[in-house]
Amino acid sequence: MGDQIYQITYKNRTCFVYEKDTLKKTKQFNYSGEGWGLANDGKHLFMTDKTSTISIRDPETFDVVRKLRVKDGRKSIVELNELEYFDGHIWANIWRQDKIAKIDPESGTVVAWLDCSTIYPAKNRDNPQEDVLNGIARDTDSGRLFITGKMWPKLYEIEILDK
Repeated sequence: MGDQIYQITYKNRTCFVYEKDTLKKTKQFNYSGEGWGLANDGKHLFMTDKTSTISIRDPETFDVVRKLRVKDGRKSIVELNELEYFDGHIWANIWRQDKIAKIDPESGTVVAWLDCSTIYPAKNRDNPQEDVLNGIARDTDSGRLFITGKMWPKLYEIEILDK
């Protein structure tokens, strides 16, 4: 985010902040819960902790500004994992599912789903319960979108087709 890189830990409840150019650690914050995913919109950080809640955090203090409960209709979407922010939405993969939710950052409503089940089918994985979709990245310069997973042999470039 800007000239800084934010890194959260899964269980140690620590966020490290580094200078982008030198990778020198400049700050460190503590938080409660687990750290699963982190993204930003240029103003705030969005963080998941395996629940249905995205914590929106101040990048200077890492304090929670507000919480966003993610729902598809009336159903809470739990185990929100890796995040990316682009095109005005938060994109989150769901732990152990081959799909990505497109989330309205104001309401928490899932406005669309990306089905990624045919990209690297579970039947081709050594351990389908652990070798799961777990990475979303967007190249802001080119607009290219990539996904990958734990123990996946490749990084896949995907294109979202609006209907």
